[in-house]
Amino acid sequence: MTEPDFYYLENSGIKFVDEIILNENEDDESFGTVRADSEVNGIYTGDGVNGLSFYWTDISISAPEIEIYTVTVPGRHGIIDMSEALAGKPVFHNRTISATFVFSSDMPCWHLKYSQLLTAIHGKTKKIIIDTDPNYYYEGRCSVSSVRESGVHSSFTITADVYPYKFATHTSLDKWLWDPFDFEDGIVPDYFGDLEITGEESLSVDLHNISIGIVPVITVSVDCKAEYNGRTYELKSGENDNILLLGNGTERIIFTGSTGTRITICFREAIL
Repeated sequence: MTEPDFYYLENSGIKFVDEIILNENEDDESFGTVRADSEVNGIYTGDGVNGLSFYWTDISISAPEIEIYTVTVPGRHGIIDMSEALAGKPVFHNRTISATFVFSSDMPCWHLKYSQLLTAIHGKTKKIIIDTDPNYYYEGRCSVSSVRESGVHSSFTITADVYPYKFATHTSLDKWLWDPFDFEDGIVPDYFGDLEITGEESLSVDLHNISIGIVPVITVSVDCKAEYNGRTYELKSGENDNILLLGNGTERIIFTGSTGTRITICFREAIL
């Protein structure tokens, strides 16, 4: 195989989008994955819709730097580590993603692709979905550079300064899908889009959160109450956000209200 032919092989890539919208077309082989078409102001480095047809050569994702705060006390051995004093857990700075791609073309096509990529993401904050980790996305500000390596091909480097945690592409209101699911390492997500208080006038819901604390948006059809961690919260008809903070692990919320009250709980998990 000649070198130019090598770059035209179908391959995976990285999506850069403004918002997370899943492909709901069941006849499409990308059903259940994040769209990267023009309707979501997205671009894709690989082959396909809004694809640049770049060949992805390498990627690095740094571990987030730990925020360390220590105090030295005169006359005392060692130091006092107060890094977790405020939040009660480790706090992280941003992390860096850097990916390199190559593209075989003549000079005019290189100019076109370079301008297209710069216009789409350079200096902008994007949600970043990597094909090899499709169930999560990173979010941060992107920068682009490119070098015309030879008369045969060019290299493109995309760097992003991103939030330390990556977020699930599916929320608790998205139904679990078979096609994109990893049956070896995946975790079947909970679905909280159709809950109802029955004749007992109460409903217990166990929420599973695998990492950082999250603030769910709870929508109720009529006013009701929610009990969580020994505290009772008044919920008004409609959306209720910034009401409670879910910790790591399994958390139980008990809803009380009139029979027939409908409830949805929306949240998006995040992990390092």
